[in-house]
Amino acid sequence: MDAPFPYFGGKKPVADQVWQALGNVDHYIEPFFGSGAVLLQRPHLQGFETVNDADGLLANFWRAIRSNPEAVAHHADWPVNEADLHARHLWLVGQRQRLTERLMGDDAYFDAKAAGWWVWGSCAWIGGGWCSGEGPWIAADGVLTDSRQLPHMSAGKGINRQLPHLGNAGKGINRKLPHLGNAGKGINRKLPHLGDAGQGINRKLPHLGDAGRGINRKLFITQWFADLADRLRDVRVACGDWSRVTGPSVLTAGGGVCGVFLDPPYAQDIRAKVY
Repeated sequence: MDAPFPYFGGKKPVADQVWQALGNVDHYIEPFFGSGAVLLQRPHLQGFETVNDADGLLANFWRAIRSNPEAVAHHADWPVNEADLHARHLWLVGQRQRLTERLMGDDAYFDAKAAGWWVWGSCAWIGGGWCSGEGPWIAADGVLTDSRQLPHMSAGKGINRQLPHLGNAGKGINRKLPHLGNAGKGINRKLPHLGDAGQGINRKLPHLGDAGRGINRKLFITQWFADLADRLRDVRVACGDWSRVTGPSVLTAGGGVCGVFLDPPYAQDIRAKVY
């Protein structure tokens, strides 16, 4: 099976080699799950499986699709629109901390709307940086605003005082602009993916219908997500530091031979030495 979104650094091309090396282990652990390419390409009948990712938005998608694929498909079924892309991007960045805290505190929690918007946007986004929160564009008074153009903004420090009247009539100086702090607040503005017929769930579908109607995209997405839900039904999805799923209590769970696939997100300076 394939993930319904593109993912930089995905391991689908080497998944066969991974499984040849691991064999049909009794318990499979993937501490840096990402797009889940290795697990989804597993050639054996699955046994005990545990996956983890520190990215709350990504972990939320996998939990939500396992528990309620229809609801996620409902929110993911949307045409590519640049205005919606940036508005939803800002909303998701603002939800990251709340989502991550809830995911860590409640192993049954998920947000289907956040999951659907996240996967839709990841398919419409070009390159890296989706929901990284590192860009300069913020929501100020409900308007997409370049924080670099605001007064008294120094890199990484946000605004430490109230600003003069920047909103609409009657609000004056007794308020502050939201989302002007450091990491995790802003976004980078990019055109949505407009080339080679789209990516993931936004890709162009072949014409199989009559009278020019083709495939119903909602049914296409819903079925894809339902198939993923079936595959992930018994997979345990953790959200946090990778070491939490590689301790003795997890490694010995399920008994038998345990296989761990470690593929951490290397820093740029480390990557040069590794390769």
